[in-house]
Amino acid sequence: MNSLTNLLNGNTKDYQKLVSVGDGRFSKVYKTIHKETKKEVVIKIQKKGKDNHELMTDEIKLMKCLKNGSDFVIKCYDTFRVKANDGERICIVLEPMEHDLLKIVDAKERPSISEVKSMIKQVLQGIEYIHSRSMIHTDLKPENVLKKEEHVKVGDLGSACWTDKQFSDSIGTTEYRAPESIIGMDYNAKVDIWAVACLTFELLTGDYLFDPHAYV
Repeated sequence: MNSLTNLLNGNTKDYQKLVSVGDGRFSKVYKTIHKETKKEVVIKIQKKGKDNHELMTDEIKLMKCLKNGSDFVIKCYDTFRVKANDGERICIVLEPMEHDLLKIVDAKERPSISEVKSMIKQVLQGIEYIHSRSMIHTDLKPENVLKKEEHVKVGDLGSACWTDKQFSDSIGTTEYRAPESIIGMDYNAKVDIWAVACLTFELLTGDYLFDPHAYV
């Protein structure tokens, strides 16, 4: 039995059996309990493939540079690697949150203006810290902003890059993508601010500010 299977089934000294809570393009996300501390954590496990391995290697470098220095950015507790039948997988251990802002966007009852102001203020504080470390998030959207009680944090640095070393010309999810990225121009940290504006509108109205699929 490979070490990835052992990890998923809780056959390790560190973690109980993992429960799937999310499935992204580059990784799968699981919730579990650390056996020694009894604390709940989230483990992000790389999907198979060389490109995914490189992306999560970059993500670890970005997370380490953040140094858990902001209460408004998701905290990284640990990183490690496990062996699978098809190669090595990177794992990132993160603090758990209750849900992402998509749950609020999709809710029938809209949050109040004051509630939205509070959430967006915290998002901006998280983005300000990310920018202060010479990074661009590049993929701000409801799914990548996490909430626990009244505390909001920016999460998922999987598509982030350095301000002076950008990994891709095509960034962001279409509905939140800044114009300069859409037309292939150079971009900078301002693309994150554009995405925050789109997110603000969506929280208030439950609709996209720009819905490109409506014009196809």
